[in-house]
Amino acid sequence: MRETRRLVSLGETDQAIALCRRGLSFDHANMPLQRVLAKALEVKQTWEESADAWEHYAHLTNPADGPSLLRAARNAARAQNWSRSLQLFGQLPPDEKAVVGTKIESLTRKLVKELRNDFNSGAVAEAVSKADIVLSIDPQNEKAHRFLGKAVSAYRRIMKDAVQAEDLERQEEFGRKILALAPNRVDALKVLSRVYRIKRQWRDAIEVQNHLTQQEPDRATHWRRLASFCRSGKNYDLGVPAALKAVELEPDNTRSIEFLSDILNRQAQAATA
Repeated sequence: MRETRRLVSLGETDQAIALCRRGLSFDHANMPLQRVLAKALEVKQTWEESADAWEHYAHLTNPADGPSLLRAARNAARAQNWSRSLQLFGQLPPDEKAVVGTKIESLTRKLVKELRNDFNSGAVAEAVSKADIVLSIDPQNEKAHRFLGKAVSAYRRIMKDAVQAEDLERQEEFGRKILALAPNRVDALKVLSRVYRIKRQWRDAIEVQNHLTQQEPDRATHWRRLASFCRSGKNYDLGVPAALKAVELEPDNTRSIEFLSDILNRQAQAATA
């Protein structure tokens, strides 16, 4: 410890950093060494690494050390990593966060500008990630919400192209991305339902189709399809009520009645097996 501090005081930061890292490789929770490392990286103006070191040091205490998180956030800002800086500011206790409110607002504006540039250049996933960070700090941020809406539209276009190309993997990928942003999108739910039926992934098919019945509960076809997936996946506890609902919605539909009879028979056979 004494040697690392001496090296930092002499400006021999590279040697001090190497010595700290060697010591931390044996004891990664050594707080004095971690603090010296963070300071040495700060002196060297390697802002990203210093931010990481200060964050690690902050979380060696419980609760996390606010002043160390603040140093980490400021160093990330010095590295012009607005998203990282905002994430770190977001970890501050509420009272300490209020003190740096103006700085957080400034970083939020910068990150919104950055995510706009990402979106316009086609880097939609990066823009979405940054919008999520903005909303974690400012849940009512209108610009971030607007960009997430644009991202859903972009993903929907890609998903539709994948449907036309019969590319099941991309249909699943972008269907899931849409639902991550807009969990009740019926078009994405329908695409995923079809994908999982073709792949015979009954657990996923049941999950998606069940969600779809909640969005359009008056559609008997949704309930009948859910019952069909449950029959294939042997989930009779969910499948029987789904089949009953289909009959309730279309009491004159012989197909629904026959399906209900079949799944009830299968449930009884499974119970006695």
